[in-house]
Amino acid sequence: MTGKKLKELEVKERLNLKHTVVKEAVFHFNKLPGVDSKLAPEMKSTGEVMGIDYDFGMAYYEAELAAGMKIPMKGVAFISVKDRDKPKAARVAEKLRGLGFDIVATKGTAEYLRNAGIEVETVYKTAGGRPNIVDMIINRQIDLIINTPSGKNPRKDGYDIRRAAVECNVPCITTIAAGLAAVTGAEAISGVAQILSGKNPRKDGYDIRRAAVECNVPCITTIAAGLAAVTGAEAIMEGEMTTKPLQESSMACEGAGS
Repeated sequence: MTGKKLKELEVKERLNLKHTVVKEAVFHFNKLPGVDSKLAPEMKSTGEVMGIDYDFGMAYYEAELAAGMKIPMKGVAFISVKDRDKPKAARVAEKLRGLGFDIVATKGTAEYLRNAGIEVETVYKTAGGRPNIVDMIINRQIDLIINTPSGKNPRKDGYDIRRAAVECNVPCITTIAAGLAAVTGAEAISGVAQILSGKNPRKDGYDIRRAAVECNVPCITTIAAGLAAVTGAEAIMEGEMTTKPLQESSMACEGAGS
């Protein structure tokens, strides 16, 4: 490949990829005392990882997991965002409620969410009283934090929240876009968990599989086998594999043995 032009390598401008790749930066704020975990121009990352999957949510979840942040599937989520992020924060909160999370928020965010029809509990900021949100983080009462700082010099309570999250190892998201992606990832992995936990498949599932057997319709019951079947079908369509009836194969074997 060295020395060749892109045209010679037949590189396409638009690749028709079937998978999604998510790249994530790795941060070690726990090894940097006092450093704010909000995004900023200065370099704070110590490496990069990526997640690959057919589904964006799964790819994002895998990337975050590789970077050291495990997105929780349930628990209590704290949300405190700047004004322009509140409409999207309502979408995030609604999805989190759908996953079974309880939502707590500071006064301004809580009022917005409540007006949007979302059940939420108001909690104190660091200077508003006790117990406040930092107390809750330290007491392991918070499982996920979505906190978007406002302005060039975020207020001290925002810094205290994010720093407590780092020191208590609570997943902390500082942009609303990442918040939406994280919820998508949680929804994807939650769906997979529900499938894998099905020890007693429902009757309709049994009826479907039984009908498939009786009508001689191929029925695949694991996702791994499904992926393998699709890969095989693609190979046949591209001419990389050929097939022949089983009867022909048996006759060929009998001929070879005689």
